[in-house]
Amino acid sequence: MNISVIDRIYSVFFSSPLSACNPSAGETRTAQAAPDDPTPAPVTASADPPPQATADALITWDAQTAQEMNQHEGGNWHMANWSNGNPFDCTWQPDNISFNDGIMTLTLDNKGCPASCNSEPYASGEYRTMQETYGYGYYETSMKAAAGEGLVSAFFVYTGVHSQPSHQEIDFEILGKDCTQVQTNYFSGVRDREKEEQGLYEEKIDLGFNACEEFHNYGFMWAADSLVWYIDGQPARTVSQADGASIPHGKTKIMLNLWPGRGVDGWLGQFEYPGQPITAQYDWIRYSPLTDFVEGAGPPSVEGPTSKPPTAPISKEVPPTPATEGTLLVSSFAGGSFNFNGGLFAKKTAEHYTFSASQAGDAGGGIFCSNQDIAAHSTLKFEIDGSVTQHGNWTRLIVQVYDDGDSNSAPSVSFDPIIVSADQQTIEVPLHSQVDNLAKIQFMLVADSGSCNVDIYNLRFE
Repeated sequence: MNISVIDRIYSVFFSSPLSACNPSAGETRTAQAAPDDPTPAPVTASADPPPQATADALITWDAQTAQEMNQHEGGNWHMANWSNGNPFDCTWQPDNISFNDGIMTLTLDNKGCPASCNSEPYASGEYRTMQETYGYGYYETSMKAAAGEGLVSAFFVYTGVHSQPSHQEIDFEILGKDCTQVQTNYFSGVRDREKEEQGLYEEKIDLGFNACEEFHNYGFMWAADSLVWYIDGQPARTVSQADGASIPHGKTKIMLNLWPGRGVDGWLGQFEYPGQPITAQYDWIRYSPLTDFVEGAGPPSVEGPTSKPPTAPISKEVPPTPATEGTLLVSSFAGGSFNFNGGLFAKKTAEHYTFSASQAGDAGGGIFCSNQDIAAHSTLKFEIDGSVTQHGNWTRLIVQVYDDGDSNSAPSVSFDPIIVSADQQTIEVPLHSQVDNLAKIQFMLVADSGSCNVDIYNLRFE
């Protein structure tokens, strides 16, 4: 969000949360439950995420918290029913949130306003988790934003009192005046004005598509010492403590909203109601935690917690691709990348990936490969360097190759272990005629306690 107005955002609700929800404190509309709200317990992802969640997404594993938008989940989510004041030119109303065919729609309109809208000219929807229990981890949603001057369609996490030390926030905001960009932002207490003037907080990302015409995936990985924003499963922006960033900490709410601006025309453009309702839509939302956040520990040190969350290695120069006749480069058909159980597999260039992990269990990630025909090839090859560190009794880095007929627990080929050093070396994985149609390539750290930080180059089949 633009800092010139951010000092006022959420100040009404977060500085006095009880009065903000209390009709005696100025609300004119009585809070009401969603129609036919069954108030179920918090929902978690099923064993098999729906297909739209795995295509070009960051979270392709079983998320701890998931809202598939089939209905309002009253046990974990809340429909806002109050006003925040400037710069929000609307009140939040449950009636402006609806669920149909697995899609949640936030609607901005002027029905009954201002008399039934807390004296605001418009009403819209804000959907949020009820509890502030969400800390370090992976967050992602699939959304289609609203188009138009003066509009914001948002996905973010938030806690605290704005512009106070308690304020922590990480944002995706699509400004309706330009649907070919998304604005990313973060807050960790009181912001450094000098750093802000240098543009170290807010950054707009060119999308290469129209975010107001179709659904796309927006996610971020929040660790103790870094933030990585993802667009359709690909890293688009990174900030880190090593570069001077103050990373948010603590536990937050997950929030989605659509709103028109008031008094912020220089940032959003001037809003003019078009005479008919405006909508933003959300297909699903997911959160998967990192396991080493310690409740009550306060801001992590520069070195991070003892069990450090995975962070992307520094990019290195990619070695030249071996010029072998018949070589099939994975970059020629690779789909989106995926991660699970706290692993971080990220694309740096077409021929360069990084993989890092730091926790017990099987942390991994890899590349979807669209069932590419590789029947004529006998070997997977790649170059690798970096480190694998054993902290407990056993730690191994492995690579697995999946045919389109394999289950997630049974790859056709598993190469175990990969021996890694600071010196670059070539790894050859025989396929033994077990893979005809390539579904995915997966790297995994198998450990009771350990970590890895590796660079992978020139994935190819020969």
